[in-house]
Amino acid sequence: MGPSHSVQEGDSRPLSRRVEFKGQLDELFEMRTRWLRNALGGGPPGRIPKFSREKVNRAISRMQNTANEALARGAAREALRLRSSPKSS
Repeated sequence: MGPSHSVQEGDSRPLSRRVEFKGQLDELFEMRTRWLRNALGGGPPGRIPKFSREKVNRAISRMQNTANEALARGAAREALRLRSSPKSS
């Protein structure tokens, strides 16, 4: 892993949640800007998908769930680390 990844070996789930969140955000942005990319000639061929408030709300809900899972796991890991670290008096 590169220096920008602070995940310990054998612990790839938090990283995968971050990657999943980023992918969901990128997908939403791509869907939102597809019409512009097609108008400029850089978009993929095919029909432009509809972009509606319902799709945005679903995407936001998915991203919130993904972020909550990543944050909860990180908080649990930190609590475990604090609990298992030797106390200095």
